[in-house]
Amino acid sequence: MAWARERFGPERLSSVLLSTSLNFDVSVFELFAPLTVGGQVELVEHLPALVERGGWSGGLISGVPSVVAQVLGSGVRLAAHDVVFAGEGLPARVFNEVRQAIPDARIANVYGPTEATVYCLEWHSAGEETLTRPALTGTPSRTPPPTSWTPS
Repeated sequence: MAWARERFGPERLSSVLLSTSLNFDVSVFELFAPLTVGGQVELVEHLPALVERGGWSGGLISGVPSVVAQVLGSGVRLAAHDVVFAGEGLPARVFNEVRQAIPDARIANVYGPTEATVYCLEWHSAGEETLTRPALTGTPSRTPPPTSWTPS
């Protein structure tokens, strides 16, 4: 959670669209990071309801690429400051669809071992680029431990 607060901050975590199953480790970031800064979480339960109300707008969208692609394919209009992918490879097609649908969003691809439910690798888009191959897995995350952390 310290990584999420450092990387995204309270403003971008103020409203998060959770599209991952609560049974999947990726949901830990999506659910708890916003709550640690007083933000809110909206669960994607029923896509047609999101379409009916005209879409979703907020600070951060997180999910696995295949699910985010399904949400976009349903016709839901999305707006967010950040889109974070995890849990599976990020194909160029999905990245490019998100870039086109949410052109101003920062897009990240993160990876971490399921057993620890943390991210240890991250890759961020440089801006307006499109990809011709899958996104990189990333480089080591260098977020320092919180100031209250003391090694034992």
